[in-house]
Amino acid sequence: MPQNVPMANLRWIGLWHSDEHPGLPHPETWVDPAWGGWEKREVEYYLSSGSLGRAWMGYSECRLCGQENGAGEFTDGWYVWPEGLVHYVKAHSVKLPDEFLTHALARRRQIEEAPRDESWWRTFA
Repeated sequence: MPQNVPMANLRWIGLWHSDEHPGLPHPETWVDPAWGGWEKREVEYYLSSGSLGRAWMGYSECRLCGQENGAGEFTDGWYVWPEGLVHYVKAHSVKLPDEFLTHALARRRQIEEAPRDESWWRTFA
């Protein structure tokens, strides 16, 4: 049985400036209309496939268009982001910091290229 191991601090990304969170970045400063193609699609997929870390009572609103953006927090075990971050990437071409892009693309590649082993699952046949 796995033991509970304390998690390291998760790094926030996509939490934007507001009255509640002053001093954080504004999403409009990250908009890059030229960003697109495979890299953007991979990042969209990555953000959509995180694990739900927490859920809140009430929706976040997009700071750029006002759309309701969900009430969850997703994580990959390293970073944590609001459910609506994928909306900023997809709808507004908000290009996240290179450090995160490198991380997300590398993790996608690792998962895609990892060998598959079905032996454990066969023990249940």
